[in-house]
Amino acid sequence: MIENCPEMSSHEAILLAKVYQQEGKRIVSQSMQNCVDMHEMICQNIVGYTNLAFACEVALKALIVCHNGAVPQAPSGHNLKHLYKQLRGDIQTAISYMTIEFCNRKLINQVYTAEMFESDLERYSCAFMQARYWYERKKDMSAKEAGILFISSFSEALTFFVTKIDESGEN
Repeated sequence: MIENCPEMSSHEAILLAKVYQQEGKRIVSQSMQNCVDMHEMICQNIVGYTNLAFACEVALKALIVCHNGAVPQAPSGHNLKHLYKQLRGDIQTAISYMTIEFCNRKLINQVYTAEMFESDLERYSCAFMQARYWYERKKDMSAKEAGILFISSFSEALTFFVTKIDESGEN
């Protein structure tokens, strides 16, 4: 347990984040191969995206606790940008750099920039909340869109950092 934070075992939080990320990634990658029609593929992508977004949330909370020291209670809320901004500046920089790298590895004929990272962090900050209630979206709400590139890359970067913490025993 983290000192002064009995609600959260960092090892358990890290493991949970890693499993959500792995399953989300698996679902998204298999959706192209296993789907009979476009609606089925979209539904599978939403489920994968939801897992990836939740993986980001849990990983950010674990990083806050592990890198910011003892906290009076576990970080709360679903807003990814708000959680990200609670991290130390050097950790934020490393995560954004790695997310940008992961995005660029997936893109062809386009460069993903730091400005795009900041924009996507704002745009998809409520990804988990929106994705888990995707079926309730209103037809006129353009904000109900999935940023698979950003969320998958952000979750990969966060998983990398929480895995390093778990391996080093910093928690």
